[in-house]
Amino acid sequence: MPKLPTAKTLTNAPPMNGWRRVKFGDVVECVNDTVADPQAAGVERVVGLDHLDPGSLHIKRWASIEDGTTFTRRFKSGQVLFGKRRAYQRKLAVADFDGICSGAILGLEPKADDLIPELLPFIMQTEDFWQHALDTSAGSLSPRTKWQDLARYELAFPPKEEQRRIADILWAADAHLESLKDCAKTIVALREAVLDSELASAGMKKALLSELLLFIEYGCSKRSSSNVDSGLPIVGIPNVVGGAINSKNLHRVELTKEEIKRFSLKCGDILVVRTNGNPDYVGRGAVVPLFTETTVFASYLLRLRFDTDKVLPEFGHAVLQSKRFRQSVRKEVKSSAGNFNLNTQGLKKQEMPLLSLSDQALVISKLKCVEDSLGACLNQQQTAKELKARLIASLIPPSIEV
Repeated sequence: MPKLPTAKTLTNAPPMNGWRRVKFGDVVECVNDTVADPQAAGVERVVGLDHLDPGSLHIKRWASIEDGTTFTRRFKSGQVLFGKRRAYQRKLAVADFDGICSGAILGLEPKADDLIPELLPFIMQTEDFWQHALDTSAGSLSPRTKWQDLARYELAFPPKEEQRRIADILWAADAHLESLKDCAKTIVALREAVLDSELASAGMKKALLSELLLFIEYGCSKRSSSNVDSGLPIVGIPNVVGGAINSKNLHRVELTKEEIKRFSLKCGDILVVRTNGNPDYVGRGAVVPLFTETTVFASYLLRLRFDTDKVLPEFGHAVLQSKRFRQSVRKEVKSSAGNFNLNTQGLKKQEMPLLSLSDQALVISKLKCVEDSLGACLNQQQTAKELKARLIASLIPPSIEV
């Protein structure tokens, strides 16, 4: 695998001798291959837009043809799958297997041997290309771009030797990023294993959540505003992310004194998402930090306050976010009008293991070591992501610079 380039490598990049301006459609073709009966044709995997992860060149999920599909567009291993609907989501991946895909996905490949296949996905990951896709999208609710419009995109096109050099560098950067993603997943699994090992004793006493809480209640239903000059900051569903509360750019809400007293958050409270269009988000939670000003919470969240003589907030949160607990809570999530909902009764009847406060503190300490490692890995992942973006911008300049 090639080494990642240094800053000196980039600043001393060779001049653009032999580069030329071409249209995307001159070097790339859209493969429109359909099959009426995919299963009879031996196809095993189905890829929809929801299987493509924004910003990732790798397909890590798919459906089975045995589950049935109405899709008929066939793609081949090596083709670039581009989500033409809602291009702002930046869904683009290189297929490493044959399959059937949604009609909202284009299968692209080099038209001839002028363009090496390894460079194509990175050309399409440039800011210039994405902007062209957005500018040519039409439709209000579900904007789409067309192949005919993408084909008109003009790009700076390097000679083949330079294509290979650029592709080697960018795939090395991508491999580094993917390795950090895998590392983060491993650490998350380790965290779950640590928690399971601490709570898996068959003889461990348990209690209903209702017996361990001082109270559980819904949040404020008043409409918030992005006006930062008045009212109190309010935590909503988008602010409960990754097991923590993101307090940046909180909206504000005007409340009465009685409402402020009722909905004010206290350090150590736990907020849990009670309703969402995605059932996997229901039950997601975070421990409330020490805010610098009085802060309240929105109605689509539940506030839990543990009796700290029985449960440390950090321990309670760890149990609530454990895989085993979330699976149990999932049985209480009900679907209504396109949303998935969890009520207070569904939570209060869940069981929690009972440990002494000293044992809870020990579990928290062990989990913190794992979470510190995860934080460091995620920071490196962000750095690698930014490096890859800078490399793409530097090595594949817009056509105007040719």
